[in-house]
Amino acid sequence: MKEQYLEPGEVIRWSAPQAAESYFVAGLRENGKPARPWPVWLRVLGFPFKMVWIAFIRIVDFFACLSDFDFSDFPRKKSQPAVLVFGESPKCMAVFRSRPSFDAGIHGVWMLTNHRIVAATFESGRFRVDFEILAEQIRFQPNIERRFSRKFRPRVGTYHRILLPDGSGFEIAPGAMSIAQS
Repeated sequence: MKEQYLEPGEVIRWSAPQAAESYFVAGLRENGKPARPWPVWLRVLGFPFKMVWIAFIRIVDFFACLSDFDFSDFPRKKSQPAVLVFGESPKCMAVFRSRPSFDAGIHGVWMLTNHRIVAATFESGRFRVDFEILAEQIRFQPNIERRFSRKFRPRVGTYHRILLPDGSGFEIAPGAMSIAQS
């Protein structure tokens, strides 16, 4: 890879898998697919059923806490994503750039070098650059604290943020990033 793309003196600082596990983008579901809202009349009719279901789950949860049964084998909460994408709309740079093709034999990676951020795919041993943004146009913010909704456990996580020019970007858990040796 270094021989195929990197300039002399350019060093890979960070790299991470390209497939984002969660999207925090208005208009997209967590898997990156477009969100289609339910019709208003269906949401109004479904609201009472939703409240009854939530009450039922909380009552079951209460009695489960009182019992001696060990519920640790049943993961109820999702773990924090290792890589996530955030932005204001589905047309932001991070969403467009972060969708690798999942054809057989193609694997994507994000790389942060001392000169640029690169999204690349490896197809049958060949290195193909999908996009690149110069380092002067991005901001790297280490150790950003992110709060998650109740469906994630733990609810607070620390991430490294790569902010693109339009305000969208990527957040990568420190354990998911690898520091390349120079």
